[in-house]
Amino acid sequence: MDYLRKQKGIPIPLDATILCEVSTNEVEKERSSDDARRDLQILVSQTLGIIRQDFSDRTWNAFWRTAAMGESTSQVGRDLGMSSAAVCMCRARVLRRLRETLAES
Repeated sequence: MDYLRKQKGIPIPLDATILCEVSTNEVEKERSSDDARRDLQILVSQTLGIIRQDFSDRTWNAFWRTAAMGESTSQVGRDLGMSSAAVCMCRARVLRRLRETLAES
């Protein structure tokens, strides 16, 4: 938690396997990289579960499919009846909320 507080304002990009990838240089000094990665996975997963209820299904699907599943914004947009720009905005809103909630932790 302290590590994430220090990193406030630094974006946490997502990937399909663990949903986030941050530099763990400081964390590695205190414990192994695997432990830090597992802790971060748990924290992000729990936070996503908490913020999920704040978004419509359409917004969440646009976010999830592009950020976690790696689908293109154009494909997701076609499937959801949205423009690519609207899909990007949905993803950005969820990511912003994720970062804000993690920063408050």
